[in-house]
Amino acid sequence: MVVLSAVLMVSVIVSGCSVSDLCPTIGWSNTVTVKLEGTTSNVSVVELCADGECSGPAPSQLSPDESVGIEILDPLQLETFTPVPSAIHLSFFASKVDEHSWEISTIMATPENVTIRALSPSKEVLAERDVTLNWVRVGGTERCGGPAEVDPITLTIAS
Repeated sequence: MVVLSAVLMVSVIVSGCSVSDLCPTIGWSNTVTVKLEGTTSNVSVVELCADGECSGPAPSQLSPDESVGIEILDPLQLETFTPVPSAIHLSFFASKVDEHSWEISTIMATPENVTIRALSPSKEVLAERDVTLNWVRVGGTERCGGPAEVDPITLTIAS
């Protein structure tokens, strides 16, 4: 063990870097808070769209069937099953905080230009706004990056 430690220390000194220069191999989630104003009783979801992709409900807010991206199927229909594309890869997740507040997580992404929408249960657009986001890192380090957030976005729902 002493020999292994000595070899590691020599290799760090010879290579010119230190253990403190290494970045952890973890990911993080960035956050957009959306504040709703007006009549929110008909809002079923708030979504963020960027680069041709829109957020979906956070996995914790889905029913067990929705969380795997499939409908209840008859076992005999499995050979014709086609998964929902957004269930396979989705980088943005929306979570309802309360009647007037939603949080959208962007996994390791900081899109600059986004569209924020409030949708009814029938997917009717109740309000929509294009926004340029100014991200501020709130954790991690400048060298390695870390979680970021933006100032809250206000979306007004017409009465």
